[in-house]
Amino acid sequence: MKALISHRLLSSLKPGLAKYDVYDSRLAGFVVRVHPTGKMAYYCVYGRARWIKLGAVGVLTPEQARDKAVGILADATNGIDPQAERKARKAHTLESFIVEDYGPWFRAHRRTGGMTVQYLLPLS
Repeated sequence: MKALISHRLLSSLKPGLAKYDVYDSRLAGFVVRVHPTGKMAYYCVYGRARWIKLGAVGVLTPEQARDKAVGILADATNGIDPQAERKARKAHTLESFIVEDYGPWFRAHRRTGGMTVQYLLPLS
């Protein structure tokens, strides 16, 4: 379905048996997704079916969400991946996982934690 995403449209959308999307008629790539539970969220679609959640309906106004979508689409057009920072934050090597997450927990909960963590880490 294609329509101008506005307060009036959002108040008229009703949940269905499955989630469905409403695409904005003014800005290509700006979408509202309606879930069967009745919750609605704004999304930005860029590239080849890459979706970014902008926020929930009620938290953001349609104008605020549209402005965020314009920024994301502009970055994508300029060759900047909008999700690159998020992917970099989530990326872990085995060594960084042991040092940052597993090592402190293992040292706190096991008697031989320090020695075991040293066995797991590569020689530096």
